Parts: sequence; structure tokens; C-alpha cells
Amino acid sequence: MTMKWLVLPLAASILLLGCKSKQQKIGDEALAAGKLTNAITFYAKAEQNGDTSAELYHNFALAYLRQSVLTAKKDPMSNVVYSYLEQVDKYLANCTDPKIMEEYATTVASLGAAQALTDGDYEFILRGFGNLKKAEEISAKNGKVGAAAIQGFRDQAEKKYIGNVLKNASSIENGVAKEYELLSAEVVSPNNVELRKALNEVRKKNRGDFLIFEAAGVESPSRWVNKYNYVLAFPSMTLSPTGAKGELQVWNSTGNNSELDGNTFKMVSVDGKEVVVNKGVTGWCSGPNALKPTKEKFVDGKGKSLSEGTCSVQVSFTYPQGFVADYVEYKDKFGIGRKYFGQ
Repeated sequence: MTMKWLVLPLAASILLLGCKSKQQKIGDEALAAGKLTNAITFYAKAEQNGDTSAELYHNFALAYLRQSVLTAKKDPMSNVVYSYLEQVDKYLANCTDPKIMEEYATTVASLGAAQALTDGDYEFILRGFGNLKKAEEISAKNGKVGAAAIQGFRDQAEKKYIGNVLKNASSIENGVAKEYELLSAEVVSPNNVELRKALNEVRKKNRGDFLIFEAAGVESPSRWVNKYNYVLAFPSMTLSPTGAKGELQVWNSTGNNSELDGNTFKMVSVDGKEVVVNKGVTGWCSGPNALKPTKEKFVDGKGKSLSEGTCSVQVSFTYPQGFVADYVEYKDKFGIGRKYFGQ
């Protein structure tokens, strides 16, 4: 797939107002001519000589921004690209010029798409989609400048990446392994319709299974289950139009012994509505030693949750008609756990 880079006229957005030093004038001429290395050199000299005007900083940022595009054409994952973007971030921190911010947002989106479209490691894919998200945030803060172009870059990246993930997942027979594969894409594209459909189907089959992840490099909060938290499963859970009832298991992977308060479980719908577990929670907890299994019953809906031990909890929820359960969540000072039902 050929990457469609965004190329704006080099003369556009160059600020030419006010009194300028000799170094800045030379930098402006170099920027207009597309001699970006020279422009960066002379802007740096102007800054060293005490010029800290917004005009200088904005043009300095444009030079770095356009240079990042040239570098990325050779290697989208080059660390040099990121160092250039760091400079752009610094020099445009207080910029409100819509033309400059549009070029900023759309260029970051084009870089992100190029990175996401590479066949590199997952870490690099995350970087690419991270830049797409960054571009969307820049656009949103500046009157949605370049929104259509940014969406186009995201669509291009998602089409290839999500397509590859769905293809790989279709050949995986093990349900848990299949959910892992799909979740790797959901982290960067949680709203993709095809991906959501595939995830819902496999999650229904995996309700009784623990899924454990170490979500390294992934922004929090994430729909992934961090392995250093509480990990949940539904060995048996019946959903009806107005309620849910059954067994919920919790594996304490926080590294801490804690008191599991079964009265604090909550169920969240696909549109964000919440209901708290009904009173009368019962259950038991066991320790991590499989050779000496122990079971200790809950008292007043609470149980002793030992590190790497599990608790089995009998719960029920009541909700109104139209409530579509998405997940159950448990949270305390040591961590958080979620389990998704699938639709």
C-alpha cells in the first residue's frame, strides 16, 4: 500500500510580520525554499542570540515539522522523527494560529499512519496509532482543523492493521489465544465495528476463562487486563433482560493480601450506565497453595483474598429493561479487575 503523505505548500504558514534579526530572515528564506536543515540552523542561532518571539518559534516548529516528514519517508520509525516532533511540541505549545495548527495536526497524522502501516514490531504499531490519537487531540483543541484529513489517515491505517489482525485471529482455534490477538488491536482502535463484532463473539465463549496481560506501553485506562491487578472470570453467569445471577471468580494478582468486599462489585452497560451488586453476596476464598487447599467463607459479603489466591463469589444484579451488560468491575486500593461479557 502506498503511503499518501500530506504535503502543504512550503511557503504557507510562514510568518513574516515584525522586526527580525538577520539570522531569522535567513531562516525564513531557507524555510520558504525548502532548505529545512539551513532553516533550523539559522533559527537556532537566532534563538541563541536572544530572539524568543512567537514568530520565530512558530517558524522554527514548521522547519522541524517538515523535516520530520522528509526523515520519515526514509524510515518512519526513526528516533530522529520523534526528536523533531518533541521540538515542534515545545515551540507550538502556545500557538493558536489555525493554519499552523492544521499543518501540525495533519502532519502528525500522516506520520502516525506511515508508522502504523509498517510491518514492524507491535511497539512501533502502537507508536503510529499514538500519533494518530495525538493528531486528533490537536485538531479537537483547535476547532477541528484538518479533521477530515486526519480521519482519512486513520481509516487507511486501520484498514490494513485491523484487517491483518482479523485474518490472523480467524485461524486461531483456542478461544483465549484468539481474544488475546483481537485485544492487541482493540488497544489502538477500540471503536472499529468489525473488531468489536469479532471480540464480542469470542468473549461470549471465554466468559469462564481468566485472561491475563501485561499491557506494557499501553495507555491507561485500557480495556486490557493488567496481570498485576484482579483478574475476573464468570464460570456461570446467566443474563436476563432485567438482571444477572451466577458465580464470579476473582484471582488476586496484585501482589497484596486484601479483604475482598463483594458488596462493591458493579456492572456497567455498553453505554456506560452502572448498577451495583445486590445485597446478600456470599462466597469463599482459597489460598495459592494447591497442595494444601483451603476454603474460607465470606463474612458479611467479605472474604480474605490472599496474593495469588482465588475467591468464588455468588452475585446477582438487577437492571432496567434495555440495559445491555458490557462488563463487571471490582476495584479497591490495591488494584482493579474487569471481565467483559461479549454480546
